[in-house]
Amino acid sequence: MKRTMAVLRILEEKTDSDHRITMDELIAELDEAGISAERKSVYASIDALKESGHKIVFSRAGGIQGYYIEHMFSLSQAMLICDAAAGSPSLSRKQTAEMISAVNERLSIYQRKAVVPFQLCQTKTDNDHVMQIMELLLKAIAGAHPVEFRYYDLTVSKKKEYRRNSQIYHLNPYAVMSFEGRYYCVLWSEKHRSFANYRIDKMESAKVLEDTFDPLPFDPASWRRTSFHAYRGKAQTVVIRFDLSMANIVFDEFGDDIIISQTDSTSFTASIRTSVTPTLISWLLMFTGRLTVLKPAELISELLATAQTLEKTYNN
Repeated sequence: MKRTMAVLRILEEKTDSDHRITMDELIAELDEAGISAERKSVYASIDALKESGHKIVFSRAGGIQGYYIEHMFSLSQAMLICDAAAGSPSLSRKQTAEMISAVNERLSIYQRKAVVPFQLCQTKTDNDHVMQIMELLLKAIAGAHPVEFRYYDLTVSKKKEYRRNSQIYHLNPYAVMSFEGRYYCVLWSEKHRSFANYRIDKMESAKVLEDTFDPLPFDPASWRRTSFHAYRGKAQTVVIRFDLSMANIVFDEFGDDIIISQTDSTSFTASIRTSVTPTLISWLLMFTGRLTVLKPAELISELLATAQTLEKTYNN
């Protein structure tokens, strides 16, 4: 067993699809580690590792033959995970370092050199338990269990100020979502009969309760569209005629499941389920001349009022 685990460590550390190790090199590495081995015993260790699910490949290329192990992450996967961790304000510096270290441990020494250092965002939380709380919430969602927690804000002096006079929240979890690097849990309040987003990095003393609840109908995609970013609020159907050149911009902003009701040689008309908010109006104004709002009248009135305010401000 000791020899087999040493073989695994050597393969994980010093091989990947671009770097193989010969049998002689493998035996030499074992010998340096103080483990005596010969070809037959190393072959047996490799077979045992394969039987336990490790993907060990023997390859002949460029006149060289040898072994390598297929790692859990490719370079691009490792980069995306590490970059997301470094850029997330929901993860503390400690948990970010732990996650990047865990990913690096699953790469070869050659792959680690290719994963460049990541710039940490400047708004990292001080909550070192976000990942544990997230795991707890995900298990609660899977089992339809209510959760309890305390919820806080930070004061100007960066001290915790607990909401509801530090009373315990008792809510039903439905989904974990991310937005701009932060992670939220969508929770249902029986008292208020409504859903709301709670930042996971502001949760404390979280606990899964033993009893269960009957989940209500819940559409994560629809909730995401109407509760985050520019479009938080009561959803309604907005009909807009866009210049054809805006197709990619519209899909990036609202998703590719919007309804295209009409197209011609210069434009297309789309029905978008969203909310009328100041940020939506700002987005529409940014593309003045390339779109025309057709419905609802409320949004058209908002745009006209904004235009009049702008004209008055700058004429003065």
